[in-house]
Amino acid sequence: MFENNSNKKKQLLFISSLILVSVMTIVIFLIGPDKLVATLGEKSSYLAVFILGAVGVVSTITGTFFYATLATFAAADIHPFILGVSAGLGLFVSDSIFYYIASLGKKTLGPKTEKVLVKLKRFIHKAPDPLVYLFCYIYFGFSPFPNDLLMIALVAGDYSYKQVAPLILLGNTTLTIIISYLGTAIF
Repeated sequence: MFENNSNKKKQLLFISSLILVSVMTIVIFLIGPDKLVATLGEKSSYLAVFILGAVGVVSTITGTFFYATLATFAAADIHPFILGVSAGLGLFVSDSIFYYIASLGKKTLGPKTEKVLVKLKRFIHKAPDPLVYLFCYIYFGFSPFPNDLLMIALVAGDYSYKQVAPLILLGNTTLTIIISYLGTAIF
């Protein structure tokens, strides 16, 4: 019975985390980048992009919005390298939160889902770790696809946060710097 209460607490924490992050993302989405920058001031655009990246945990919903905002800020004569680093750090925070939420979710799964995750873990571990790390960096750093699925796979594969955090940081920063420079070149 004690273990059942512990599992219910983990489920409640997992659901509460998802709700909190979703509400924060929706509020930021409804406010919009123009109002956010106007409120913070133009000199705080780096902070605004960091905040947008950090609360965009539900990146499948907000990814396009975030990258468009980043390119727009870069086109407004804001230094693209610093903007990209700020955005990359924000995405790192966001993906770190998602990693934690996925870790909590993994602990609350039922037996059917656990079987799927065990198969996924076996599949992932067929490749040597350096190859997995290289794939992660390329995915994080050069693809516009949401990081959520890869984060779930890494959690399922039992990769520790210490193992994946540098890849997440370096990859997200690479991608956001590229997008910032593209924003200055295109607009």
